[in-house]
Amino acid sequence: MTHWLGGMGIVVLTVAILPLLGLGGRALMEAEAPGPQVDKFTPRISQTAKILWLIYLGLTVLEIALLLFGGMDLLEAVTHAFATMATGGFSIKNLSIGAYKSGYIDAVVTVFMLLAGLNFSLYWRFLKGDLRTVLKDTEARVYIGIFLVASLTISFDLKAHGMYDTFAKAFRFGSFQASSILTTTGFATTDYLAWPALSQTMLFVLMFIGGCAGSTGGGIKVGRIVTLVKMGFSEMRYLVNPRGIYGVFVNGNYLKKNVVYDIAAMVFLYLVTIIVSTLVVSIGGFDILTSLTATLATLGNIGPGFGLVGPACNYAFFPVAIKLWLSFMMLLGRLEIFTVLVIFTKHFWTGR
Repeated sequence: MTHWLGGMGIVVLTVAILPLLGLGGRALMEAEAPGPQVDKFTPRISQTAKILWLIYLGLTVLEIALLLFGGMDLLEAVTHAFATMATGGFSIKNLSIGAYKSGYIDAVVTVFMLLAGLNFSLYWRFLKGDLRTVLKDTEARVYIGIFLVASLTISFDLKAHGMYDTFAKAFRFGSFQASSILTTTGFATTDYLAWPALSQTMLFVLMFIGGCAGSTGGGIKVGRIVTLVKMGFSEMRYLVNPRGIYGVFVNGNYLKKNVVYDIAAMVFLYLVTIIVSTLVVSIGGFDILTSLTATLATLGNIGPGFGLVGPACNYAFFPVAIKLWLSFMMLLGRLEIFTVLVIFTKHFWTGR
């Protein structure tokens, strides 16, 4: 239950129950909601939170029904639906989703992991009939594009190396793992450490990306990456024509420079945190792959990584001090870096 509640956010739930929070409620929601800004689609932030929770609940109930149809009992269906929609990936089976050996269950979980990784405001627009806005959303299109490219690349690589006898089977496992890592869910249906180098590298790259802004996923977020890529192209155009005036536009809307700078600062802090944490974990004598991916997996709230923290392994072997550090990384990634690191600044305590 705490797994599922944490997906949409305890803070958002608080705002939904206590509408009298007013502006304070919006500030709390902005601190919790993953993404560059909160997409407020109703006049009152408490009403927005209630709508988000109803959508979240509706998708969860739908997945429970589909998993029951696939042969899971009620406990299994509920717990795995909670884990999928929260993009937490904590299974009650040691072999995770792979324990069921079912193509149908794999397909259902793959789809709902992708749905959980989308910006939840798009569902509200879809329900209102604003399909055009949903289809034209830049972040969503890039997100789906990344998933398709990764899934097909991994599938062709798996088939070419004879890992599976048919392309359909290779796509089943490849798309599931691509969806799991991209959305930072962390479910597994196989030990991908036995996969070819290209497939493993593709999954490693996905660990840096994460879901969409306004989703339950972790990571840097597709929206931030899209914004920085556009900023890069804008700067290159400026170098070619210094007299030109260029801006960063997302979904046809101009992004103010302070928003772009905030995103750039957040991504910079995210990458610096990865470097620092990798060094901290390596102090325990662990190899660079284990140290780096343990950091990525905890900071991005993914779960499995590579090396000694692969999908068939766990974190039990780490010393207590490193376990505490990685626990802090999980909190840092889930609550957004700015929200937590600001507590350690002098200005926060002194006001100057």
